[in-house]
Amino acid sequence: MGLQRNRNFYRAIASFIVVSFIITTVSVSPARATPLEAETPQLQALPANLSELSVPSTIASIQKSYSGSQDKLVIVIQDAHAIPEAQWNIKQTIDFLQQTYGIQLVAVEGAPYKLDPQIFTSFPDQQLLRALFKDYLNAGEVTADTLASIFNKHEAVYQGIEDWTLYEEGFAYFLEAMEATASIAGKLEEIENDLKKARAETYSPVVLPLKTVPLES
Repeated sequence: MGLQRNRNFYRAIASFIVVSFIITTVSVSPARATPLEAETPQLQALPANLSELSVPSTIASIQKSYSGSQDKLVIVIQDAHAIPEAQWNIKQTIDFLQQTYGIQLVAVEGAPYKLDPQIFTSFPDQQLLRALFKDYLNAGEVTADTLASIFNKHEAVYQGIEDWTLYEEGFAYFLEAMEATASIAGKLEEIENDLKKARAETYSPVVLPLKTVPLES
């Protein structure tokens, strides 16, 4: 996941280097960087009672909050990988928290370093930029934090928080488990069939219907 994310991020950079070269080569006038418009933020103070923290229900919902012994605030956003609508809503949630409460630090999973979106934010054709990233989004090949770092109007630090050695080790285990999925599913099916047979042989006809409950329940 994180490895794929980095590959996609690099591929997007490579794509735009090529597009930028073509545009600046064939254009009659030289391309000029068009920075994102800055807005004067109308910030609110974070509520002392975290249960009063709110986000638009159209993009997210708050599941639970916890007040610790320190004055630090961490907002954990549950991800849904490779789902375009979820990624867009997460991007919008980050944008809302930045515009409303002035959040300036976003911790990024799947990366060991700070994201640097300057090559994208300074790209001269922002409309083309958005169109291409929309294609990446719909294909499930770009993440919410990448979109937010490029298109959100408020500046923030998007800092990768992974220990890369541990992350690659975990990713290798994930790939190994994915390769074994088919064989594991077959073994589970055999176990379930054996249990069904044992139930039929053990329980009386009166009790058996009460015990016929799917294993996943």
